[in-house]
Amino acid sequence: MLIAVVVVSSVVFYVDATWVAFAVSEFFLNVPDKVAETASELAVVQVMQDPVGFVIMLSVPQLSLLFFPILLGLLSPAGMRRNLGLVRGAWPAWTWVAAAMATPLIGMIAGGILSQFVSDSPALQDFAELILHHSRRGFLIPAILAISVFPGLCEEMLFRGFLLRQISRIAPTTVSLVVSSVLFAGFHLDPVHVLGVLPLGLWLGFITIRSKSLFPAMFAHATNNFVSVLVIAMDDTENVLAPPSAKFQLIILIAGLLGLMGVGISIRRAALKESAAENSDLSNAPVSAEDR
Repeated sequence: MLIAVVVVSSVVFYVDATWVAFAVSEFFLNVPDKVAETASELAVVQVMQDPVGFVIMLSVPQLSLLFFPILLGLLSPAGMRRNLGLVRGAWPAWTWVAAAMATPLIGMIAGGILSQFVSDSPALQDFAELILHHSRRGFLIPAILAISVFPGLCEEMLFRGFLLRQISRIAPTTVSLVVSSVLFAGFHLDPVHVLGVLPLGLWLGFITIRSKSLFPAMFAHATNNFVSVLVIAMDDTENVLAPPSAKFQLIILIAGLLGLMGVGISIRRAALKESAAENSDLSNAPVSAEDR
C-alpha cells in the first residue's frame, strides 16, 4: 500500500512541480502572453529554449521526486542513508566507474534494437532539438550537467533507493528488480522513451542489488545521460534512437566492454569472499559429540 501511495503521489508531485516551474519561468522570462496562457507542450519547449527556463523546468520537477524518499528515510529507524542505500556497499570505488563505463553501451544497444522497429517520437525529437539549440548558443556544458546530475540523483533516490528496496521486502529480488524498472520506464510516459529506458532501468537495478549501494547507479545514470546528450550535440542529430557516429560507437563499445569486465571481476571477487566467509564459519562451528 505504501509503495502505491508513494508512486502515485510522486507522479502527482512531479506534474504539479512542472506547472510551478513553468509559472516561475514565465515570471522570470519575457514569455509572450499568448504562449504562456496555453501552457502547452509547445509553450514549455519555448520556455526551455532559454537557459534559465531550461534549468528551472528541469530541476524543479526532478527535485520534487526527493520528497517521499527523504521524508520516509528520515522516519525510518535505520536512518535515511541506510534506508536509501546511501552507503559504501560491497563494491570498491573503481567498480562504480566500471559500471558507469558500461551503462552507455547498454543504452546504445537498446536504442539500436528499438530503432529497427520504431522511429523517434515527437517528444524525443523535441528533446534533441533543445540540446542542439543550447549547444549552438554555448550553453551545452551547463545543459549536459543539469540533465546528468538531476535525474542521476533524484530519479535514482526514488526508483532504486526507495522503491527497489521497499519492493524487495515483500517480493523476491528478481520481482523487485523488474517491477521497479517497469515503474522507472513508465515514469517517462512517452511510449518510445519507455521502451528505450527499460533496459537501462534493469541494469541500474542490477548494479544496485549487486553493489548493495545506490551510489553506483547514481553515477551510472548520470554518466549515461552525459554521454547521450554529448553524442546528440557532437553528431548534430535529432535522431535519438539511431546509433551514434562510428567514432562514438567505437569509444562507447570499448569503454563498455572494459566496464562490463570490471563489473564481472568485482562480482566474482565478492562471490569468492562470501564463499570463504561461509567456509570459515563452518570450520569454526562447534563439533558435536556425534561428529566426533
